[in-house]
Amino acid sequence: MFKILLMSLFLFISNTCYASSIYVVVHSAAGNGADLQARVVAKHLPKHLPPNTSVGVINMPGAGGLTMANWLYNVADPNTNIAFLNVNSDVILDGILKEPSVKYDIAKFKWLFSAEDGDDNVFVLWANNSRGLTNIDKMIVDNDYVIGNPGPNNVQTYILKDIVGVKSKLIFGYKNIITALQINEIDARFGSLLNAKIRFPEWFKEGNQIRPILQVGSPKRHPILPDVPNAREYLKTPTQTKILEYYEKNVRLARLVFGSPKMSDETVKMFADAAVKLEKDPEFIQDANKLEMGVDFIQYQETNQLVKDILLTDKELLRSLK
Repeated sequence: MFKILLMSLFLFISNTCYASSIYVVVHSAAGNGADLQARVVAKHLPKHLPPNTSVGVINMPGAGGLTMANWLYNVADPNTNIAFLNVNSDVILDGILKEPSVKYDIAKFKWLFSAEDGDDNVFVLWANNSRGLTNIDKMIVDNDYVIGNPGPNNVQTYILKDIVGVKSKLIFGYKNIITALQINEIDARFGSLLNAKIRFPEWFKEGNQIRPILQVGSPKRHPILPDVPNAREYLKTPTQTKILEYYEKNVRLARLVFGSPKMSDETVKMFADAAVKLEKDPEFIQDANKLEMGVDFIQYQETNQLVKDILLTDKELLRSLK
């Protein structure tokens, strides 16, 4: 809480001194895929905003995105701060279920756009094959493997256990999960395809120690991973199908950008119009391509329809994810 108050004081002073300053607030730490993509967006967004508008990036990690969402809803200046949310967060699911740590009404945020169309992305179970873990089928028949998770829960893990049927042990709360995977302290962990392309291109090379063994988040296999099975190939019941459909809608909004409920209609339109121009900006596309980031956006109208569909998901179904 003290950290949030200090951040709020900093932003209040900044906004008072520089009325034309906009802040993109990222729910994750500096250096990962969402942060890098937010910085590319922030670099080129000012060209499509009113003259003399500057855009900065602030990292506000904590509680799977809830720290940022609570702050945006209750504290932030509504017209000078926008949230940049990685799909792999707890903000929407916990918001729908109104978990005790949620201090916002998920339906009242202003949904602006997604800076990436998740059709180009999936979540991948990356495995260290040092102990012979070369495919997902081994996890289905062998309970000797360990899957690490950075947070207390995630939907991918539910899918892995209750849909795919793996018997592996789960360990939660890893702070250095990449290191744990690389040194084989754990055997596998989930991460996004695009994030891996940016940070770990060697993982895609034939014969590498880290390899993909399962993908979730799309109805079909990603063209980059044609030989890696998709979780949909393991579906057994209608309930499992509905859970995957819910998750796949979330994945489409891979980099969801949204604002405070108090954001003015004029500011909403300003950001929505800017996103249309940014998606076509050749300099933005060039920088994004250098980092192998997605450059296809989901614009305002479709973003709001997707969020509306997600928020209508049966709550009992979603409680099963918890």
